[in-house]
Amino acid sequence: MPLKWAILILLPILIQFNAGCLFIGNNNLPGSAALNGTTQATPAETSGPAVHRIITIPQDSPQADYVIMDRDIYQVGDTIRFYLMNEGGSVLECANFYPDLYVRKLLDNGTYQDIIRPTGPVMPMIGQLPPGAKSKQYTVDTSTFEPGYYQIAFDCGNVSRNFEIRDRY
Repeated sequence: MPLKWAILILLPILIQFNAGCLFIGNNNLPGSAALNGTTQATPAETSGPAVHRIITIPQDSPQADYVIMDRDIYQVGDTIRFYLMNEGGSVLECANFYPDLYVRKLLDNGTYQDIIRPTGPVMPMIGQLPPGAKSKQYTVDTSTFEPGYYQIAFDCGNVSRNFEIRDRY
């Protein structure tokens, strides 16, 4: 009879342990970010650009997660690498075949001023990004940026992501 009770008590614990619900030991598993009070995200272990994991500053766009960046806080002189990924369930329509990129600085009055905007002629073709598809990778050199808040925006509806530039220490 005691063996039967031991099995009944230990069986649920073993099932949870096997399912990964219980972990014994230190939690430094590959691919898991230990949150230690920092504001930077841990990049995913992929072969492409880092995948954004943690929102660290407020976002204006409900589709901010469509702009895939490794973090939201950079220092003057950093190169920002990012791409647009359709995280939704329907086709994302853009005004151009390759989505046009805008970088805007947040001004003291709460409005944005374009500091990078498309310069060439607009392609006469509507671009479509199916669900799960991503654009080419974009890069922005921040060596001429002043510290402050900025926004990356695309010509695809309301797709934008805010980020911050800080002084290099």
